[in-house]
Amino acid sequence: MKIVQEYVWVVTLSHGCITVIADDNESGINRVEFLWHSADWENSDWVWLGSDYYSNDGWSWDFDTSGLPAQRGGAFYIWAFDWAGNWTGAGSWNLGIARLYLPLIMR
Repeated sequence: MKIVQEYVWVVTLSHGCITVIADDNESGINRVEFLWHSADWENSDWVWLGSDYYSNDGWSWDFDTSGLPAQRGGAFYIWAFDWAGNWTGAGSWNLGIARLYLPLIMR
């Protein structure tokens, strides 16, 4: 089993989608699990975000960043499980959450 490709893209400033392309030529992929770690590596742990069991729309998870502070150095880790119980993982490191505030100018 292998994770063919893993990538992350931000859809809006406060909400993103993690998408994984996973492949298993033997029994097939059963599920993909998603974890997040904030940039505070000394005082926090990995947070399990959830599992995707439905591959027809791609292996993905919506990630809401609205409650998280701006930061640089976070990470996603993905576990892909096949139907035989085997798993493999892949990480995406040094990720940032930016907050962009534009001034309101009134005349």
